Amino acid sequence: MNYILINIKTRISRIQPPSYFKSWKLKDYQNAANLFICSMTTINLWIYNKTNQYLSLSIPLIFTHFAIDIFFCKKEFKVHHFFGLLVIAFKYYHNMSKENATILIISLYKTELSTFFYVFRYYLNKLIKSNVNTPSVSTGKTLIKWINILNSAVFFLTFFKFRMFDFYNDVIVNPAVYKQLQPYTQNSTIQTLFIYTGLYGLFLLNMYWFAIMCKVIYKPIHQLLSDRICIPLCHTIVSYTYIVNVPISVLLYSSSPKPSYLFDMIGIMALTYGSFFYHQKVIEYYNSHKQIEYTSYELMYPFVLDQVAIHTRMFLCTVTNVYYLDQTTMQLLLLFSFAKHASSIYHLIKYLYDLKYQGQQILYNNKNEHTQRFLSIVNGVLFIPIIIDGLIIFFNTSHLVYKLNAVFITAMCIIILKIAPFYELNHVLFHMCAIAQNVYLILCNMSVAK
Repeated sequence: MNYILINIKTRISRIQPPSYFKSWKLKDYQNAANLFICSMTTINLWIYNKTNQYLSLSIPLIFTHFAIDIFFCKKEFKVHHFFGLLVIAFKYYHNMSKENATILIISLYKTELSTFFYVFRYYLNKLIKSNVNTPSVSTGKTLIKWINILNSAVFFLTFFKFRMFDFYNDVIVNPAVYKQLQPYTQNSTIQTLFIYTGLYGLFLLNMYWFAIMCKVIYKPIHQLLSDRICIPLCHTIVSYTYIVNVPISVLLYSSSPKPSYLFDMIGIMALTYGSFFYHQKVIEYYNSHKQIEYTSYELMYPFVLDQVAIHTRMFLCTVTNVYYLDQTTMQLLLLFSFAKHASSIYHLIKYLYDLKYQGQQILYNNKNEHTQRFLSIVNGVLFIPIIIDGLIIFFNTSHLVYKLNAVFITAMCIIILKIAPFYELNHVLFHMCAIAQNVYLILCNMSVAK
């Protein structure tokens, strides 16, 4: 027996990988594995469409790939694999039926379709960066560059289609999915957190990656434009964008008028005025000084007014949402909300006062460390009470699609502020998302009104 074991070990030790694979780096193996996985899932989808069977055939392969690669890949891919493992582990743990698992599995398989073009881009870039440089090779590289541009465009479109649009509609806001998962999550907070952490985490990570992709695509355009064009253009646009909220809000709320809607309308009007006043002052200041200093006396008051207007709108939106709860619960929730907003406004004013007292000049500059710290603190002070209000509205709203749309649009707003995919024009995109957020907050309020 020992002789047999020693003989097997000797034979295995003599096995050597082909010389081609010896030159591979870790990233080569990872991309080869990605290509294999997306190929298998595509074949699996084709087989299922033809036979209506064998849907789960590729799940063990994906699970094995995630479980191994999570120890070697980059941090953001570790997060992706972790969320994916949560979803797959949930399926195996509960031995989900085919009827209840079909939508999830198909949606996960479809996300892998964009991986083809991600892997192709890796190998195309490798060919472009090769050291060989002869006239014929240079011509080939030029052709490969154009193929790479086309491939990148297809990757962007398929990523948006399968990982963003389809996954959001088929899984995140699909009531059928929540109904199918309900038997496995009922009366268990841990199981609920387990599966939804995986599903929501995957989608939020895709949102983050999509914002980065948009930034990469927009960068060449950004390099052609100067700050003197973009900065005043941005603030001119955003000073008027929130005005759109007024007719939208009147149109929606007037369809079934309730006394509680008045609170939110006051908040919307305050936000519209605060935004317009602040951004108009920024335009005037920039035209005069050719820069933006957040801590200047001319801008500090309009800036604080804009921040207070945002807090006011969110608080009054919460008032509208909880208006029909029992009086004790409503008072406790609103007292807590008001305390957080008042505390945030106080800390913002104190922070600005300290900066001014210390003589610090905070100038608009995306690459400036002090400015980035300033914006991080200001956004943190602003978003904490907004997130708290969002949670209150989320748990008080029973309409699944409305509240999920409000949550994920808010998450997109945060990602936009963090990634800044459109550089100096980034705030325009932020306001567009904020308008969409306003629509779903109104729909949440209308769904709870009695």
